[in-house]
Amino acid sequence: MKRKMFTGGAGLVAASAAAAALMLVGSEGPTSAQKAHDGSAATAALQRAARAALQAHPFRIRSEQAPAGRIRTRLHLGRQAADPKVARVPDPGVDNEENSNPTSSKQLTYHTGAVQTAPHIYLVFWGANWFSGGDPYHAASRLINFYSGVGGSGWANVLKQYGSNYGSFTNPYGQYRGYLQDTTPIPVHPSQTDMVNAVLRAESRIGDTSYNAQYVIAMPWGVVDQFSDGAVNGKKACGWHRYTYVNSSQWVTYTTLPYTPYLDSLGYGCGTGWVNGSSAGILDGETINAAHEYAETVNDPSLYAWFDSDGSENADKCSWKNLTNRTLSNGMSFAVQPTWSNIWRTQYGYGCYYSN
Repeated sequence: MKRKMFTGGAGLVAASAAAAALMLVGSEGPTSAQKAHDGSAATAALQRAARAALQAHPFRIRSEQAPAGRIRTRLHLGRQAADPKVARVPDPGVDNEENSNPTSSKQLTYHTGAVQTAPHIYLVFWGANWFSGGDPYHAASRLINFYSGVGGSGWANVLKQYGSNYGSFTNPYGQYRGYLQDTTPIPVHPSQTDMVNAVLRAESRIGDTSYNAQYVIAMPWGVVDQFSDGAVNGKKACGWHRYTYVNSSQWVTYTTLPYTPYLDSLGYGCGTGWVNGSSAGILDGETINAAHEYAETVNDPSLYAWFDSDGSENADKCSWKNLTNRTLSNGMSFAVQPTWSNIWRTQYGYGCYYSN
């Protein structure tokens, strides 16, 4: 949600001394235990393919100028400063928006902002203990595999119907570019400023200042940011997305992704076991929420592109509806939700759609 809640190789590291600290898929990658958790040989083969993709698409890529006209308009409105888009916990009384309403008559409308045309996804595991006790359920491996398969997937094709004045989403393969670990000490309850600083640290190491960049800040067990825990507005969230400037004219998007099994151990209800049962589905919520925020970041990266008259974005309108496993472009299956299709709603009266 917009802060709307739902609720290598030498080529990779030569760009800067800081880049040598990057932990890339296929470089160090997940631990052997994490690989085993998600499919042993199959996972290892996919990670070798990911390594090859990273060699072909190094982190330090050409920067793109943000569409300044749109950004000036958006900043004047001030909406995003007070309301990052978030994935709310499934509480029908949480607000009056058209969340979780597949038959809503309120279509998504365009508000002049850009959509991401070819996202560059970077996973940032913030916390020194991510690979030494902070990831008891091997969420890192699951997220790496999920994001490795989202580009070019049938599941994401539904997003192609939403264009913009700055281009349309093309759903290319290879959107996932790799991950790094940020060992900067992480507070138990990071503020929004803390989250932005984590994004800026990642950008300074990776060097991607394009508005197509998605920095996904994943937190380990035991950490919940202040927006997700309800300290900001009293409404708990399973995750949220927003954007931030990295210099005077360029901005990137970011997603804040708490550790879902930890949230649900506190009673949040963010999807653990909702598709595959309590044991096999321990990480269902990780990918349900990651998919939710990915789709909204593509369609509404600056929080002024596509949303309905209540402010609900494409994934908000289908939150927690028809959850299922979908096979992505890497051949792996993950728990996800559908997203809103204006076309499907017009033709069939039901807007929540799984594309192929």
